Amino acid sequence: YERALGSEHPHTLTSVNNLAGCLRALGDASGALRLCQRALAAYERALGSEHPHTLNSMTNLGGVLWEQGPRDAALVLLRQAAERRETVLGPQHPDTLVSILWLAYCQAGGGDPAGAVPGYRQAVDGFTRLFGPDHPRTKAATGRLEAALRAAGGDGAPGSPRGGARPALWRRLFG
Repeated sequence: YERALGSEHPHTLTSVNNLAGCLRALGDASGALRLCQRALAAYERALGSEHPHTLNSMTNLGGVLWEQGPRDAALVLLRQAAERRETVLGPQHPDTLVSILWLAYCQAGGGDPAGAVPGYRQAVDGFTRLFGPDHPRTKAATGRLEAALRAAGGDGAPGSPRGGARPALWRRLFG
């Protein structure tokens, strides 16, 4: 694509993002990071910071940064992507929900499972409405929500703390 369409054509940049994903899967984190940064910068120049392709690239870069560091930069980027997607695409768009799920995953993985619960809940509720309770995305998000609830002091079932563990947290989360 690059030779035929140019280095900043959306098709070229989609290929760059896809290649970054392949490198990431193969364990070449530095190569994936370099390509994700290249794609995001070019998308911003070519399509603007609010375009869905740019926001997808921002989420991809956030994921690579989360795995490689710095994690605080990843959280900032993932939060921006989720907020922009919510504004541009709406709160129930599948891409918005994926960004929210990524952000929650990183919050939980960074030691804040209680902070991740609202994002996981939003993803579960959205995926359930869009795809139903048995869809793989819904099931994956539900599993992550349950894990965050357990890590936050409950048994994983919404509204049922394990043996009264952290009742203040449960009241805050579930009313």
